[in-house]
Amino acid sequence: MTPLSVENHTFVFPPRERTGPPVIPVQGLTRVEKGYPAHDRWRASVGKFIAQNLGYDVDQPWTIKDFPEGYSLWLKPRTGNIGKDYYLYGFGGKKRFSSAMEFAYHAIWLYDDDYHDNYPCSCTLHTGRSPTEVADAWRGLPGRPMSDAPPAKPRKPNPKSATTLMLAEHHIFSWLRSERLHRDNQPSPRLFSSVSHQRNNDLTSLRPFRVGELVWVSIPPLLPTGRNPTSPEEVIKFWPAIVKECHIKPVVQPHTPGSPYITEHHWKYAVHLLAVSATHTVDENNILSWQTMRIPRIIREATQRVFPPFEVTEGLEELKMFQPIATPPIATPLEDPLPPIPRTFENALGPLSLALRITRTIGEQYFLSDRYSDDDPDLGVREMYQGLWWGPERIWVDDLVRLVLSRNTLAEKKMDYLLLPPSSGAQDRCLCGRISAIVYDKTKMEPRFFATLFELIETEQRSKEEIPARPQHRTLSVPAHSALHCYKLPDPPHGFQFRQITPAETELYLPIQYIAGRYDPLPVNSPAHRELCSPFVASRQAGEGDERNAGFRRMLSLTGLVPGELNYIQPIHWVAGREYGLKHADEEARRVAFEKWKKMKEKAVARARLPDYADITAIPD
Repeated sequence: MTPLSVENHTFVFPPRERTGPPVIPVQGLTRVEKGYPAHDRWRASVGKFIAQNLGYDVDQPWTIKDFPEGYSLWLKPRTGNIGKDYYLYGFGGKKRFSSAMEFAYHAIWLYDDDYHDNYPCSCTLHTGRSPTEVADAWRGLPGRPMSDAPPAKPRKPNPKSATTLMLAEHHIFSWLRSERLHRDNQPSPRLFSSVSHQRNNDLTSLRPFRVGELVWVSIPPLLPTGRNPTSPEEVIKFWPAIVKECHIKPVVQPHTPGSPYITEHHWKYAVHLLAVSATHTVDENNILSWQTMRIPRIIREATQRVFPPFEVTEGLEELKMFQPIATPPIATPLEDPLPPIPRTFENALGPLSLALRITRTIGEQYFLSDRYSDDDPDLGVREMYQGLWWGPERIWVDDLVRLVLSRNTLAEKKMDYLLLPPSSGAQDRCLCGRISAIVYDKTKMEPRFFATLFELIETEQRSKEEIPARPQHRTLSVPAHSALHCYKLPDPPHGFQFRQITPAETELYLPIQYIAGRYDPLPVNSPAHRELCSPFVASRQAGEGDERNAGFRRMLSLTGLVPGELNYIQPIHWVAGREYGLKHADEEARRVAFEKWKKMKEKAVARARLPDYADITAIPD
C-alpha cells in the first residue's frame, strides 16, 4: 500500500508507468492551478472517496496532495458565459473525466497497489459504462469492482467453483451488485494483503446491519378495520426488508451556554421493503436483525388464507402501490402510476404474504465470496474465502458467530479434550466462534471454517486460568492462522465476558453448517432495541403463552445467553451471488403467489360470494 500522510490526511499517488504521453487540450480551455477553489474541491472529493473505501475515518478532512503525474484540471466556459465546466485530462487521447466522482473510481485504482496490480479499473473511461452504472457496480460490492466483462447467462451452481456470474441488469435489485470472485484465469491475491473494502468497513465500523442483509423494519401499527383485534398479537408492526445503504448521522446533544458541544453519531439505513419494492431511510433503532423475531402465529395464518382484495396481474406489480410506511418512499415514480392502495390491515396481508414467501427462499441460500488462494506447506493450495452469505446474514472472516454446537456435541465427536473445562453456568449458554478462515474442502466436498471458540461467563466469575498448550493430535484441530485478528470483538451482554476456551495456538476445523448465525448483542445491550422487542417476547416469570416464551429464548440466543440450537440459520441451496439469489427469490415468490391467489379467487367465485379474509380456506403452498 502506498505510504499515507496521516498527519495531514493526505493521499499521495505512487508513480505509474504510462503507455504514452497524455494529450493536454489548450484551445478554448484554461488550466486550473493548485490553490484555486475548484482544484481544492476536486482533490477533497477524491481523497474522501479513497478514505471511505479504505476504511478510514471519513469525518476527517481527507484530500490528495495533487493529481497523479500527467493529469491536470481544465476550465471551459459555457456558451454565453453562463456557468462553467471543469474537466480532468490526462487519461490519454482526448478522453476526460467530467466530475470528481468520475475520476475517483480511477484514482483509487491508481492509488491502491493491490487493486492496480491484480484487477482492472472500473472507471467509466476504462469500462465504457455510464457514471451511474459504475456507481451501482461499486455500491454494496464486498470486493474489488466489476470489470467490463460481458454478462454471462446464469448456469447451474457449482459450490466447488467460485467464478462470478456477471449478471445482467435486474429491475428490482440492480443496486446490489453480485459479489466479485476471481475468475479461474485471474490471479488470486492472498488475504490480508488485499482485504475486501466492504469487509474492512463492516468490521471496523461495528455497524449492526450490513448492506444486502435481510432485516425487520418497524412500521406504524396496522390493526384490523371495523373490529377489535382477537388478541394483542393481531397487529402488523414489522415488515421484511433488505439493507440497501448505510449512513452516519451526527446528532448534537442539548447543552448549556458555555459548555462544549457533544456530538453523537447514529446509523441511518436505506432499506428496500420486500414485495412492495419501496425504499425508505430509517433510524438504527427501528431495525431488528432477521433472527430476532418471527411474525406472530395469528398473522402468519391470516396471510395463508387471504388474497389481495384488489385486482392483480402476473408479476404482481400492483403491490408496489401499497406502502407499509406512510412517508413517501425514496423511489422514481412509475411512468403510468397505478392508483394507490389504502394502508389498511386487510390490504397489507397480501403483500406481507408475498414478502414472507420471499424471505423463506432467501433464508435457504448461501454463497462463499471474495475468493483467494492459500499455499499451505502441509495442506497444499486451498480455495479460501473472505466472506459468506449465510441465509439472511453477511458473515466475514474475523466475525464472531454463534454455533449450533454444544459441549455435549463436541464430547460425542471426541473433540471436548481440546477445550478448557466449562465455567459455572457456561454449559447452558451458546458457544461462539471467531472465524479466522473459510475454505472449500475438496476432500470432504463441503465448505468449512477455522475458529477460535469462546464462552460467556459472568464477570465476577472471570478466572485467570492458564490456557493449556496445544494438544499433540491434529486430526480434529489445526494450528491457528498466522494472521492476527485486527478487529474488535463485539460487546458481550452486560455483566458477562467472553472467555477463550480453545488452546492459544489451536483452532477447530468445522463444517459451515455449524454456524447458527452472527452474534448480535443489540436485543440486551440497546435500550431502544429492547423496547422494540418487548411486544413479542416475555420473560418466563411473566407466565404468558409458550409462543412468547419461545420468542424470548429465541432473542436471548442471539446474544449467546442460551444455546445456539434455539435460533439458527440452515441454508441448503448454493446460489451464484447475493443479487442473483434476491432476484430469484423475488421472481419465484411472485410466480407461486400469483398462482395460489388465482386458485383462491376462483374457489371464492365458485362459491358465489365475496371473499372474506377470515373464512377463505387456505390452499397449501
